[in-house]
Amino acid sequence: MVNIDVFILFLNAFLTTLISSIIVVIILRRKYLPAIRKMEQEQEKSRQQPESERSGTQ
Repeated sequence: MVNIDVFILFLNAFLTTLISSIIVVIILRRKYLPAIRKMEQEQEKSRQQPESERSGTQ
């Protein structure tokens, strides 16, 4: 027989872990997504510049 209290305990632990992981991902995305987009834009700009402009030689 399965003890219902043990099942509830493991279900509670699983749901707590799942919910806290989702919350952490949401917080990190809100905090770091603007910085990631800014770095991607700077990287895209540097790709569009000719090689001579990037190295400083002409």
